[in-house]
Amino acid sequence: MQTGYRRYEVNVSDHKPISASFSLTIKTIDQAEREKRKQEIKRMWIGVEERLLESCRQFYVSQMLL
Repeated sequence: MQTGYRRYEVNVSDHKPISASFSLTIKTIDQAEREKRKQEIKRMWIGVEERLLESCRQFYVSQMLL
């Protein structure tokens, strides 16, 4: 949320300098929960990867290319 704004008058240029201030809310990350979810996704990806590799092997075997 913007809490302040100011425009400055300058006679040496046609540019108008400004300044502003804001109020921010910053989210924090629970590192333990993040690591847990990361490991979960890695395990899921290994399963997907194994299924894809097996599918490729079967295709090449069926084409007698392997």
